Amino acid sequence: MSHHNRLRNAFILSLQLAALSFLVGCGRNDIDPDTSPDQSPPTDFSDKYAAVLEGYFALSEVFTQSDAEAAAQSASALANLLEDAGTDDLRGETARFWENRRTALLDRARNIAERDDVEDQRYQFEHLSSSMIQVAERFRSPGPVIYVQRCPMVRGGSADWLSPDPGIRNPYHGDRMMNCGTTLSEIH
Repeated sequence: MSHHNRLRNAFILSLQLAALSFLVGCGRNDIDPDTSPDQSPPTDFSDKYAAVLEGYFALSEVFTQSDAEAAAQSASALANLLEDAGTDDLRGETARFWENRRTALLDRARNIAERDDVEDQRYQFEHLSSSMIQVAERFRSPGPVIYVQRCPMVRGGSADWLSPDPGIRNPYHGDRMMNCGTTLSEIH
């Protein structure tokens, strides 16, 4: 290999290394620092999220009483809280995640509010709870602990819900089987 070819190869290698260094050191970073799944949401949103959780817990408690009218009112109140908890305080993937879940939660809350049969409402609550569990797992607990609980008697054990208390108060069977269920996990 001639001296000229060795210089050209060394030059090309230097350019490749420089390009690689640039890409590694200055390349695009797809990770938005505001979207870490374990990161707490901003304070303004945290207050709204805590209010939504309280509205959800109130609705769950109403279902333990098997009162369709009270469930409709509670679901309507939850829908109002969800409407107020927009994405203004969030960015990136966190905002997209919340908007998708919020839309699903609003749809289910409104469906509960529009129904007058407690069993139909509970079916909607099952789906609302599924979305709410995803939200709680992402944003964590604004208070001490949230318990993820399950009723093994509803649709093959697929009926989960969130509770602020470790004791079981089953929203799916209410007064018929108030203590039927288990705690699956804790969200801190």
